[in-house]
Amino acid sequence: MDKSQGRHPPRWCRMLLLLALTVLCCQWALCFPAATAGSNGAAAAAAAGAGTAGPTVTAPKDATGRESAAGAGLEGLSAEDRLNLLCLRAAYPQIRAVERGPDGIWLCLDGERRVLYATAAELAARPYAAAALPDRAAGLARRLDPAHLDVSLRASMHLPYLPDPERPATPAGYAPGRWRSYAFLQALYGADAATVRKGLERVSFQGRTVRMHAAAARALAAVEARLRDVTRRRPALKAWLVSAGGFVWRPVAGERRLSPHSFGIAIDLSPQRAPYWRWSRQERHPLQQTYDSEIVRAFEDEGFIWGGKWHEYDLMHFEYRPEIIAKARLLQRLEAAEAATGQEGLLGGGDAVHDREKP
Repeated sequence: MDKSQGRHPPRWCRMLLLLALTVLCCQWALCFPAATAGSNGAAAAAAAGAGTAGPTVTAPKDATGRESAAGAGLEGLSAEDRLNLLCLRAAYPQIRAVERGPDGIWLCLDGERRVLYATAAELAARPYAAAALPDRAAGLARRLDPAHLDVSLRASMHLPYLPDPERPATPAGYAPGRWRSYAFLQALYGADAATVRKGLERVSFQGRTVRMHAAAARALAAVEARLRDVTRRRPALKAWLVSAGGFVWRPVAGERRLSPHSFGIAIDLSPQRAPYWRWSRQERHPLQQTYDSEIVRAFEDEGFIWGGKWHEYDLMHFEYRPEIIAKARLLQRLEAAEAATGQEGLLGGGDAVHDREKP
């Protein structure tokens, strides 16, 4: 194919991308069953929004000018922004709608809560490719600023996470999922320890009781079920599955920002075997490539990301981030569809692809 066509896909190619997105969204339960448990309505609504109009847009509830802006829908958003919103809505049933106003795009949650997805300035200053989702090379070339780890929801989904068996290189500025929107986490789980504790549940993992947020606890129980046969076949793996705790209200080690453990969405396993980067003198740890894939896949299949795929590695750390896994799975399917059809424009980037995001 002519390279100029690969960089600027024709109209029929963009239509094929949207069709592929719609088909993939209809197959949501197959690619990520855990996220849809109890949230089929949200997933269906998000899938319906994968066409040209984007996710559902509601009438605004205030007098800030959003009413006139909301009427325009989300037609101007890139394919990747639509995919991000699709994955967020399918992963979190608390998200009821998406609003667009002059100040940006907002997610409307239960209880009249609203969280900013991205400001209008961010959308204008750092657009994704106008024609299609970025290709693999462009995605893996992206970087975020390690000095600013509390970011917008859009930025938190900017770096591509590659599920196992892939173990990508982790240069500085590449740690998908380590950048978080704390406004979103607080809206979902609580802004203080007392509020978070109200949503916790106890779950058994490898013979130990772990406290996690209800959604993460259900996902962890599913991981336990997946690992049951694995540990029966390979009992030596049990030494790598010793829980060092779930919910703990505390900052990230060596930092001031709250740890995801504070929201009950993370678990640490066997820290004496799987170290944290601040405790190790190695910039790249061998376990980033050799840590057992059956363990990683069991967690990823239930919506957890693994800290071993970060530059600032946290090899013991598994974190419930279903939106990131959902996006990764859908991109895998789109990549497979591109390979099957032989059309290079489906995931190819354009001149507008930016490989650096500064929140």
